[in-house]
Amino acid sequence: MSTALALAPALRDGMRLLRLNQQDLAEDIRAELARNPFLIGDWPTPRSAAAQPVPLESVPTPAPSIFQRLCTQIELAALPCAVRMLALQLVGELREDGMLDATVVDRMLSAGANPARLQAALEALQSCDPPGVGARSLTECLELQLRDMGLDPDAARHTVAALPLLAGGDLQGAAQALGLSPAQTRVRLAMVRRLRATPMQTGPERTTTVPVEAVVTLARGRTMQIDLSTRTTPRLRLDRSMVAHARATGFGGDLLDRAEALLAALSFRHDTLRRVIAGLVEYQHRALTDGIEWLRPLTRRALAQQLELHPSTVSRAVAGKAIEAQGHVWQLAALFSNAVPQKDAGGAVAAARVRRRIARMIAEERPERPLSDAAVVEQLRTEGVDIARRTVAKYRETMRIPGSATRRAKAGSKAIRQSQEQAHSNRGQGGGNRR
Repeated sequence: MSTALALAPALRDGMRLLRLNQQDLAEDIRAELARNPFLIGDWPTPRSAAAQPVPLESVPTPAPSIFQRLCTQIELAALPCAVRMLALQLVGELREDGMLDATVVDRMLSAGANPARLQAALEALQSCDPPGVGARSLTECLELQLRDMGLDPDAARHTVAALPLLAGGDLQGAAQALGLSPAQTRVRLAMVRRLRATPMQTGPERTTTVPVEAVVTLARGRTMQIDLSTRTTPRLRLDRSMVAHARATGFGGDLLDRAEALLAALSFRHDTLRRVIAGLVEYQHRALTDGIEWLRPLTRRALAQQLELHPSTVSRAVAGKAIEAQGHVWQLAALFSNAVPQKDAGGAVAAARVRRRIARMIAEERPERPLSDAAVVEQLRTEGVDIARRTVAKYRETMRIPGSATRRAKAGSKAIRQSQEQAHSNRGQGGGNRR
C-alpha cells in the first residue's frame, strides 16, 4: 500500500512531464534544481570544455530568427519544388505575430498561383512550429493550436465554438455543447488555457520553435535506432551525501521524496516517449522512408490500443513534438490520419493521402476542362478508393480549392486577359515596325 502511494506522485508528475517539449522540460528541471538540494544536474556541455581552446569554426553564430527557422522547416519537408517555393513565399508574407493577412492567398491566386499547390503550401506552413503559424484569423489560429495538442479538426472547431462557455466558466453548458463528460471538459478547458491569440510574441525575440525530441535512424526491413534528445536537459541524480544526512537526521524528508518522485517521473517520460515514437515509426516506416504519400491510416486510439496505453497518454506524448528522420523533421501529429475504405483491397487508405491525391489531380487538370467532384470520385474508384462525392467536396473545401465551375470561370478570365495582353503586345510591335 505504501509503495502504491509513493508511486502516485511520480506517475502524476510523469504524465505532466510527458506533455512538455524539450524547452519546457529544461525550464521545469532548472526550477526544481534551484529549490531542491537533493538534486544534482549534469548539463550536456562539459565544464572542462570552457578551459579548452575553442576552434574558430565552433564559435556559435547568432540564433536564427523565427522566419529563418520556418524556412529551414519548409526546406526539410518532403514537398514538391513548386509547393516548396510557394510555402517559402508565404513565409515572406507573414506578419510579425506569425499570422497571414486574409488577402494574401487571394492575391497569390489572382497572380496566377495554382490553387491546389497553394493550398498544399499553406498546409505545409501551418504544420510548422510554432503552432498556429500561417493562420488567417483568430479562429483558425486557435484551431491549429488545438490540433497540434492532439485534437482532430472537428473537435478543434467545436472547442473554439464553445470558447464563450469555457471562458465564462459554464462547464456544464460546454460539456453539453461538446458532448463530453465533466472530466473530459476539464481537460479541454486546460487545453484552452494554453492557447495564444497569435503564434509568435512581438517585441523581444523569444524562441518558440519546438525542438526535435528524437533522431530516428531508419533502414530497410523496419529496423530503427531512436536517440532521444538530451541536448537541452541535464541528467539528474541524487546528492548521496545529502541523502545520507537526511536519513540519519530525518531532516528534509519531503524534499527527498519529491526528488525521488521527479527522477521516477523523468524515467517514465523517457520510456513512454520512446515507446510511442517506436510504435509510430514502425507503423509509418514506409511513409518516413519513401514519402508522405505512403502514410497509413492511424488514430491515436488505435496506436494506444496497440501499445496497451491510454489514448490520453499517446496524445500527451505526441503533442507539440517532432522527430528527425531521413533528414526531414516530422511533426508526430502529422503521422496520424483517419481512414478512407479501399474497395478492392478490403483495407483502408489514409485520408491525408486521399486529400493529397485529390489536390494532385486538380493541379494536373486541363484548366479549360476542370474535373468535377463526380469525375474525381470516378478516378479514385478506379484506383480502388471507395469514396462518396460529398466526401470529395468536403476534402476539396477543407483544402480551400474552389469548385469546377469557379475554376473554369477563373481559367476563362485568365485566358481572355492573356489574349488581350498578347494582342496589345502585337499592336505595339506592329507600330514599331511601321516606324
